[in-house]
Amino acid sequence: MPENRRATRAWAIGCVRFAFWTLSLMLMFNSLFTIVFGTLMEVDYGGKFSEFGAHFQLYALFLICLGVTLLFLGAYSFHCLRSDNYFGLTIFGFFVIAISALQIVMGFTGHIVTGYNREAILNHMKVSQNNYTTNYVDESAWDSVQYQLQCCGIYAPEEWFKVFGKHILPNSCCDFRFAHCRVVAMRHSIHFTKGCLNSYTEFTEHLQTGVAIYVILTGIFNLLIAVIPTHLVRRVYQEE
Repeated sequence: MPENRRATRAWAIGCVRFAFWTLSLMLMFNSLFTIVFGTLMEVDYGGKFSEFGAHFQLYALFLICLGVTLLFLGAYSFHCLRSDNYFGLTIFGFFVIAISALQIVMGFTGHIVTGYNREAILNHMKVSQNNYTTNYVDESAWDSVQYQLQCCGIYAPEEWFKVFGKHILPNSCCDFRFAHCRVVAMRHSIHFTKGCLNSYTEFTEHLQTGVAIYVILTGIFNLLIAVIPTHLVRRVYQEE
């Protein structure tokens, strides 16, 4: 092999290795952040908060699975770099491109179909509200939603009078400055006044949109940084 050709090939291999080290590191950071994002969503909204029909657990599971997949791909890339396995790096690059393209498609799909069956959520809320005093799960779900979204009842706080049989509100309807106000809440106007149906549907739609945008942007980013290294490594592998 002529000296110039050998030098050119060595330079190309160095570029490939640098590009894949960069890609792998970014992929690992991306995967860890995605896993943390999905885990936090599951912890904060995957339980009681999803009782009224939102799909927080599904989103969390998707993000965690995506993060784990990217983590394994990043680890595989490091292994290939250490063993100078250019064929393995080619396979890795194609997998990253394919997963990134799938991410983008799923992200746009999730954004386009944003929205929830308002009637289904309403039915969940009605049943759960009627069971508030007899079912701990329904009580916890309402308390969690009302406290976090600062709302009270489905449409209005007065709905709770039929549940309790008197002018009483759940403590979770109390303004944060007046904890445990349940009996005097209405009399002194120290409670949340907006209904939870609109707040809940708006919150879930915004969260779904946020997840979709995150998936799209990370997919585009991974796709852009994976195309050039994959093309370079194919050239190097073909010259082997």
